[in-house]
Amino acid sequence: MLTAVVALVFSAPYWWPLDGIVGNLLSLSVKEDTVYADGYADASFRAARIGMKRDEIYALLGPPLYAWGNVEWWSRSPADTHYRERAFVFEGDTTVEKISGFWFD
Repeated sequence: MLTAVVALVFSAPYWWPLDGIVGNLLSLSVKEDTVYADGYADASFRAARIGMKRDEIYALLGPPLYAWGNVEWWSRSPADTHYRERAFVFEGDTTVEKISGFWFD
């Protein structure tokens, strides 16, 4: 039993929804129009970690769609409506925050 619990805990980051449970439920009830950067993949986004250098993130995901201050975005909504957020916050050249969720406008 303990082995099963440990396996579940360690595998959770791979099956847990990037947008959270509420985000996944919202995405079922509203129309979303997420556009992703070329090279973006959920598996690569999951592999990216806080503390990685900008060039390591780019190697995983390709260049971002746009940057706003120290936040670089790999997703957006062309109609400025509901979409799946994928971004990283950088201090200098180091990742300090990873953003994923469902933006409900």
